[in-house]
Amino acid sequence: MSATISGGSEPATFSLTNLSTSVLTIVSVDGSQQRAKVGTPFSTQLEAGVFNSGVRVGGASVTFTAPSLNGASGTFANGRATESDITDSNGHATSSTFTANATLGNYSVSATLSGNPTPAAFTLMNLAPVGVFAIGGTPQRASVSGGFAHPLVATVLDQNGNPMSEYR
Repeated sequence: MSATISGGSEPATFSLTNLSTSVLTIVSVDGSQQRAKVGTPFSTQLEAGVFNSGVRVGGASVTFTAPSLNGASGTFANGRATESDITDSNGHATSSTFTANATLGNYSVSATLSGNPTPAAFTLMNLAPVGVFAIGGTPQRASVSGGFAHPLVATVLDQNGNPMSEYR
């Protein structure tokens, strides 16, 4: 494409390329492999990268989609399980804050480009406490009106047996 002006000696020439989304690659850049307590936001926003033969593609529309809200899932800041974001000059699209719903379990959020059959996937887990367990200060004995010698210590575990530091 070129642009000219009457009386001008040289036209301005523009090199433009239309890219088919089927030749673009979308990958998970950040935010996968996260855990969040049910009903709370994940600590890192989901970030997808879009590339054309290794070159970053800005201005591409990326759709993030979580599973149906009938099971373990979550919602974006818009209150829905889906949102679209545009890649920046680095080829990265970043979602709004994603919040775990009230159902515990593992699931995957996808990031897709219209017309591209291969999505990027973000593996997430909603955690819920399953028990409180005494881990210190037991057993002990003390006289009536006397103090116990050691502090009582407990931990809260999730469904995988991992300590949940969010509960103190």
